[in-house]
Amino acid sequence: MADPLEELRQRRARECRLVPDLALDSLAAAVAFLQDRGLLTRTPDSSLPSLYEACHEAPYRPGTPGFGSWPATKWPWAAELAQRSDVHALKVHCSKTILLTNETLALVDPICRAELTRMEEVPRWRRILRHLAEAGPSMAEDVQTELGLGPERAQGPSLPLRALRGAGQPPGRAPGRQRRSCPRR
Repeated sequence: MADPLEELRQRRARECRLVPDLALDSLAAAVAFLQDRGLLTRTPDSSLPSLYEACHEAPYRPGTPGFGSWPATKWPWAAELAQRSDVHALKVHCSKTILLTNETLALVDPICRAELTRMEEVPRWRRILRHLAEAGPSMAEDVQTELGLGPERAQGPSLPLRALRGAGQPPGRAPGRQRRSCPRR
């Protein structure tokens, strides 16, 4: 009798393209992979499907952390996917970029909105969130300057700043598509 857990592992390996024979070989294949899965992390993280892991390409600079670990030639694909009108790059996964389809975004949106409502109840976050609602997408450093928050004061309300650091989104992104991160507790 087949081991059900092993069958699930093999299915995950196929569906997440963890098998080198199923490596992504074009941006079009990456688009299809995202549409099929509904979401992709940029880099491998937890059990979620990963764009770069599915590429099966040697890193740009083997043995180095950060950008050096990204695929040597396919690293731009995450940004190229994020520029598509049917793809949304958010930071709703512990400050890491995650690419979502329209369908998946519809599932995540109410959760993010509920979290923003919860954050509005905390005075130090309320001030930052209201400022962002008036000012629009902003970089964290700009918010710190505009609200007169020095580095020591910005440490307290750093979650909203970290959560919305990338809120200076490309033109044409709807206000509801704010990038968010999960709390570090």
